[in-house]
Amino acid sequence: MKNNNYQKRLLKSIPGGAHTYSKGYDQFPSNAPEILDRGKGCYIFDSKNEKFLDYGMALRAVNIGYSEKEIDNAAIKQIKKGNNLTKASLVELEAAELLINEIDSVDMVKFTKNGSTAVSAGIKLARAYTGRDLIARCSQHPFFSYDDWFIGNTNIKKGIPKTVQKLTKKFNYNDIDSLKALVKKYPNKISCVVMEPATHICPDIKHNTNDCCEKETCERSSGKFKNNFLKEVSKLQLASS
Repeated sequence: MKNNNYQKRLLKSIPGGAHTYSKGYDQFPSNAPEILDRGKGCYIFDSKNEKFLDYGMALRAVNIGYSEKEIDNAAIKQIKKGNNLTKASLVELEAAELLINEIDSVDMVKFTKNGSTAVSAGIKLARAYTGRDLIARCSQHPFFSYDDWFIGNTNIKKGIPKTVQKLTKKFNYNDIDSLKALVKKYPNKISCVVMEPATHICPDIKHNTNDCCEKETCERSSGKFKNNFLKEVSKLQLASS
């Protein structure tokens, strides 16, 4: 019988048993390891040193592999110089300049902690630029941020003021009419549209319930359709002329 000692300890010490909900025990099958000790390459090891192939790879954040020697050494080198220095450091300047030089569309760089803070920063910029408060966000993409603007628009909204909850409106992926309806209902009030370019649904709005064909070369390439959903979104005007 599986020993759930770690599970009990985690639930006693950490709400939900993990600091990231998608890492919680109730998100995995019953035969998954209770707790992890370390990772190397594409493998992880539990407290009993049992080895597992890690399909999740830290929520897809680790695409090179755990404990890569070259990366570890570079990180340790910077750690020994001290971190979070009182003023800007040479390494952050060099990293910013590298990104600017390598990516044509980048003029300046601002580092952030995670995806939640990055998306929320984009929301703030859109609101500041447009002077509008409302946000249109896609229902089929499950998580954009831990901040109030998003959480207040989910089923777990306790603690979020109702005035904040009302500022985020939903539309459906592959349903351009649902987004157009929001724009019509709230003219000149929507600051931005928040969505990912892809979901499990094919972005050909002629067949808006079709799942992805999952073929190596897509036979329903978006380039073939003038009314592709993503193209329709990009053409949509949030303000009246």
